[in-house]
Amino acid sequence: MKRIIFAAFFSLTSLGLFSQSMTYKELLLNGKNHELIQLILSETPDAAIAGDTAHILAQAYESLLKYREAYTYYHRWLNADTLNIDALNATARTALQLGRVEEGKANYLKAYEIDSTHFNTGLQLAKLHYQFKHYQEAYDYYYALLLRDTANISLLTNVGDCLYQMGERWDAQYFYEEAVSLNKENASLSITFINTLLELRENEPRFFIDHAMSVCDTALRYNPKNRGLLQGKAMIHYLDNNFHACDSLMRELIATGDSSIVNFRYVSLACYNQNEYFNALPYMEYYYQNDTTNIEAVMMLAVSLGRTYDRKRALLLLDRVEELIYPTQEQVSDLAFQRGIVHQANRNIAQAASYYWQAAQASSLQRRDILARLMSLYPISKNQWEQTGQQEYDKRLFVNVAYLRAVNRMPSDKDNPTNVAYAQSILSLYLEDMFFKDIDRVQMQTPDGIKEWITREELEKLSK
Repeated sequence: MKRIIFAAFFSLTSLGLFSQSMTYKELLLNGKNHELIQLILSETPDAAIAGDTAHILAQAYESLLKYREAYTYYHRWLNADTLNIDALNATARTALQLGRVEEGKANYLKAYEIDSTHFNTGLQLAKLHYQFKHYQEAYDYYYALLLRDTANISLLTNVGDCLYQMGERWDAQYFYEEAVSLNKENASLSITFINTLLELRENEPRFFIDHAMSVCDTALRYNPKNRGLLQGKAMIHYLDNNFHACDSLMRELIATGDSSIVNFRYVSLACYNQNEYFNALPYMEYYYQNDTTNIEAVMMLAVSLGRTYDRKRALLLLDRVEELIYPTQEQVSDLAFQRGIVHQANRNIAQAASYYWQAAQASSLQRRDILARLMSLYPISKNQWEQTGQQEYDKRLFVNVAYLRAVNRMPSDKDNPTNVAYAQSILSLYLEDMFFKDIDRVQMQTPDGIKEWITREELEKLSK
């Protein structure tokens, strides 16, 4: 009889506990977290909350974003079973929410040691390492997951992201390409792949630019109004020197209300490269006003104003560029050259000549072309020869000599036969004048006022 009574009591107690557990789980599943917490705390002394009850209570607290309480009860759940992978992962997750990074990492690692095939554990370790920019470690965990699920789009993308961050763009593209092939309608993924292809274009420009355009067009079939893809298509056109198509696409985006600064930048760049300065000015002004310290924006606006109607402001902006940069020699040259163009347009010949000469001295790449521009400041016909004053006589001789000297130093470059022939014809006039004056050398003057002599022998060599 005693055994029967005990068995009956045990059965009723177990049934009560089971019923209680079901009530807790029903409340949890129905999102009644506040009610669940109140019920557990009212029925069970806090010190006695452990095991499955601690697990359920922790879930309720976590759902309410109360991570400290959730951590406390997940930790109790873990203490009851230190090899429970789910308990390790849950404790690690809430530890990280509280900023206990090392503890969270240690729990994940312990779970991984117990079962390295557990998907969530490996995924969380990969995310954790990526978050802290430990890209090689993140790659190892993501790649291990990918080997067990080779068609997983997210894992392919994650592996690609790790390789990209490690500087392995070439390898990253293969994972992005596979991911895109499995999910062609994903605009964000396509944009990532497109940007990677464009970064690799120096290796094989035609292949990578064409491939990027193909990916972009495919994604646009699924997302015809996606602004990121339309911007990408415009940028591809720009890199392919199709400036008109780039300009048109970016203007359309702006017209639809997309005021992203990248749109104004590429309209400005496209117009600048087509020498369409006037039509681009409103876009350039917007680009410049967005960041008045942006050297590219200042320079483009300055050059365009110098080519159109506000040369005074153009010169002020060029001064601004010089203030913003610690210029390289080529940048110094370009600034001086642009100032020269503006002064030439204003017919300030002496100032234009001075800037062109400064630009030529600073440039190693464009020296001859700049000197040709300098030479163009002093045109003369044979009929005007006798009316030339001494100072102009000396300066004109110098600019033609300087140009032909530069041509002779770069014999491998393609010469401009018209410029060369013109300069040589001018030197022939000087040689003829020297013959009648019976002199063997003549004085020249640089645009910055320095005088030097040149012999008849050198002039004869240059004029041939």
